[in-house]
Formats: sequence, C-alpha cells, structure tokens
Amino acid sequence: MLRNRMILMGAVLVAAAIGCNKDKVADEQKLAPVASALSADMPKAPGAAAFQVDSSSSSFTFLMDSPLEKIEGEAPKSVQGELYVDPTDLTKSTALVKADLKLLTLYQQKRADEQGQYGERKKSDKQNEHAQDWLQLLAKDGEVTAEQAEMNRWAELKILKLENLSSTDVTKLTGAERKVTPT
Repeated sequence: MLRNRMILMGAVLVAAAIGCNKDKVADEQKLAPVASALSADMPKAPGAAAFQVDSSSSSFTFLMDSPLEKIEGEAPKSVQGELYVDPTDLTKSTALVKADLKLLTLYQQKRADEQGQYGERKKSDKQNEHAQDWLQLLAKDGEVTAEQAEMNRWAELKILKLENLSSTDVTKLTGAERKVTPT
C-alpha cells in the first residue's frame, strides 16, 4: 500500500526527475530535457507582459485520497518562475514555473474503515524522510550525486499554450475581475 501511495505521489509530482546510476549514459538519454533548460526557447508573444511568481506568498499543495487514509502535502514559499501573458490573445501566453520539493511536508490521516471518520492530521518525520529518499532529493554516496539531488529538487512545469478558453481577449471583458478558465 505504501508503494502504491508513493507511485501516486510521483504521478502528482509529474515533473520530479528520478535518476539511477546503473547505466548513467543510457538513462540520461531516455530522460526528457529539464523544462528550465528550455527556457531560452520559451516563446514570448510580442504583446505578452512578463510576471514573476511571488515566491514569498506562493505554495503548492496536493491530496492523495484513498478509502482508509489521506496524505496531504504542502510546500509554502516554494514556487518560482515567470509567466508571459498576452491579454489580447491568451492562447499565446506561456510560463515556466518550478516548485522546490525539498520544502514539501507530508501529513497523514487514517481511519479504521470506509464508514469511519478520519483521525487527526499528523506529520510523520519517517514518512517525510522516505518521500525525500524516494524522490532522491538528498545526495547519497554511490546512489545519488549532489548534482542529481539538486536537479531532482525542482518539479518544473512549462506551459506552451492555453486552449479551450471562454474568451481569448481579456481586454474585451468588463469588470474589475475578469475570469477565464483555460486548459
């Protein structure tokens, strides 16, 4: 069950890179490029305004919900990056955002059966240690180099385009608050 939760956590943290030293050259050739390595190629629409993520007020969270337990993760002040927003054509907006997985803290709630109430939300130092080990966030002799641990530390998300917008031109919407929900 712990293995399934950790696999699910990996799916939630899609951009987390996991390295292996068996055949380093072959493994590195199989990996997709790190999103930040592509930032120089980030398309920026001529009318796009650049916005910086305010790391001090940022955070990311997630929830893994199963019938008998919930595992929540939170990482305050962990997100950084840039967004390039074209208000007249949102479909041309792009972004490169990354989150620091070393700042992630896990909490767990359990219950005896599916009809029962979940217990107290608790932080488990051991579970957090296992998560950092599984994500290879710490250097270990013969397993993970300092360079690999630093690379694995960052979950990166690169947005190349926005689709399925209710409106592509924010300047044509009215009101103090103008909401659009893209894919």
